[in-house]
Amino acid sequence: MDRFLSLNPGSTDGQPRVAEVRVGKRRVIPPNSVVRVKCNMSKFETDYVVESFGNSKLLVPRVVLSAGSDPVLCLLNPTDRVQLVKKNFLIAMGVSGCRVSFQ
Repeated sequence: MDRFLSLNPGSTDGQPRVAEVRVGKRRVIPPNSVVRVKCNMSKFETDYVVESFGNSKLLVPRVVLSAGSDPVLCLLNPTDRVQLVKKNFLIAMGVSGCRVSFQ
C-alpha cells in the first residue's frame, strides 16, 4: 500500500496557493472583546487554512474553512483601547489545505 501526500492541492506549478483575506466592511472592535467579521478573498476549490497576517494588534485564531466559502473570522482585541479595522484591510492569509490519501 503506497501512501500519497499532496502538499499543494489545486496548484499546477508545485507552489501552494495563497490568497489575501481582507475585511469586508469597516468594524470597530471594543476593548477586551471578540467580534465576528465577514471577510473577502478569492475562492479555493479545496479546503483552506486561514492564518493571521500579524500586521495589527488584533489576534486571529487559525481556522480551516471549506472550499468555496468566504471566511468569517473572529477578531480578538486584547488591548484596553478600541481598535478600528478599515474596509479592505489585509487581516490574514488563506493557504490551500493538504490532504492525505492512501492508495
